Amino acid sequence: MVLISGYEEIRSRAFYHINFQVQGRDFSIDEGVEDPQRALKIIDELKSRGYDPQISRTISYGATKSGFLTKPSEYEDLTTERLEEIVSSNESLPIHREPIIVPWTHGADIGD
Repeated sequence: MVLISGYEEIRSRAFYHINFQVQGRDFSIDEGVEDPQRALKIIDELKSRGYDPQISRTISYGATKSGFLTKPSEYEDLTTERLEEIVSSNESLPIHREPIIVPWTHGADIGD
């Protein structure tokens, strides 16, 4: 039998990926930009130069203190309007709560 002794909060990180084409060739920022304001500035700059950038977001969760992966990454395609909304509202990233499980033995006599 197990007992939940509490919860470990696992924070997430967001990465904004930008893709665009120049003269029929694809370019992208694969590693992602962590700052949504910086991503929005890049999008605005690309649009001002006549490009049509596409943006997506990956939300990645960390591991527990014991090293176990907590939750798979989440992917989302964004519009410029949605990115502006994220920046203007200072939208917070999700936090995953992972239970801390400890073994529990009821009535076991350890002294014998």
